[in-house]
Amino acid sequence: MRHNRPTTSIGNIGTLFQQFPNADLPKKGREKIDITIVVDMLLTGFDSKFLNALYVDKNLKHHGLIQAFSRTNRVLNGAKPYGNVLDFRGQQDAVDAAIALFSGAKADKAREIWLVDKAPQVIEKLKTAVTELNNFMASQKLEPKPEAVPNLKGDDARAAFINKFKEVQRLQTQLDQYTDLTPENKTAIESILSKEKLKGFRGAYIETAQRLTKLLKDGSIDTVIGLPTNLFYSTGIPVCILVLKKCKKPDDVLFINAAEHFEKGKRQNQLTEEHIGKIIDTYQHRKEEPRYSRRVEMTEIEKNDFNLNISRYVSTAEAEEDIDLAATHGELVKFEKGIQAARDRHNKYLKELGLPPLP
Repeated sequence: MRHNRPTTSIGNIGTLFQQFPNADLPKKGREKIDITIVVDMLLTGFDSKFLNALYVDKNLKHHGLIQAFSRTNRVLNGAKPYGNVLDFRGQQDAVDAAIALFSGAKADKAREIWLVDKAPQVIEKLKTAVTELNNFMASQKLEPKPEAVPNLKGDDARAAFINKFKEVQRLQTQLDQYTDLTPENKTAIESILSKEKLKGFRGAYIETAQRLTKLLKDGSIDTVIGLPTNLFYSTGIPVCILVLKKCKKPDDVLFINAAEHFEKGKRQNQLTEEHIGKIIDTYQHRKEEPRYSRRVEMTEIEKNDFNLNISRYVSTAEAEEDIDLAATHGELVKFEKGIQAARDRHNKYLKELGLPPLP
């Protein structure tokens, strides 16, 4: 254990060593910081993006709580989807209040955004993701086994497999971070996707992703088009179309997110002539349109590890209204004063009646 004074630049020290595997360091990891005790101002000033656990034995509230918790909850990469906060002061109410205050949302909604789901909920999501992966393999007339992945026909199918398995792997990685899994939880996870099968799919995923990455680096992928769900009788999953060109001129990739542009049917969704025409026109003229299409430079795609997930580049989410925090805070102060005034009047009446006042 190391106890650092506030003058020590522990953020820089952590960043220097924590990013390397123990085997690559001269002292085989002994130079890494195992635990750091921070107090007062240092708690909100300490910053190491590799930090994955925060032990809290101090009462916090409002911005101090948010800043402290954010130090460990910052996402680093696929290996750190979130951080772990172990609170020894039972501050759940303070956490809910701080999140509601600074997110501008109701407490319940804010908790959905900031706090991770409990293990059983994530297990259910994993079960759904694995089912979707199995259904996709079945739609390609293949068994849901790792050894069947190389038999996928066409880069569209390979790209779809990558996206399906990526969600499975994300949820599995999230569950790996839980320290309170019960034996029942572990059994449920193993029954959904065994470690051996997960390892096999991961190998097939890496090999397939490397193939598509090569196409990207070679400049062969021109356009990625995402279509709505439930278009075909053979599968209900959304379809992705990859347009390849050998002699592509622009150094970018056009992403078209047409997932919400369809006519809903009783059993099957349909693309009307208008929907199809819009896709073709956007593709031919490489048009950009908010929440529908965007030309993405290769440098940005490379920064995202050559991830071709359409929603990463073209989100269909509606922009939320900006919250004026100063005005919101003023309203809260006003309400608090009103509550206090009402309490004082009520206590006055209680006193006249000989009853104990409200706290």
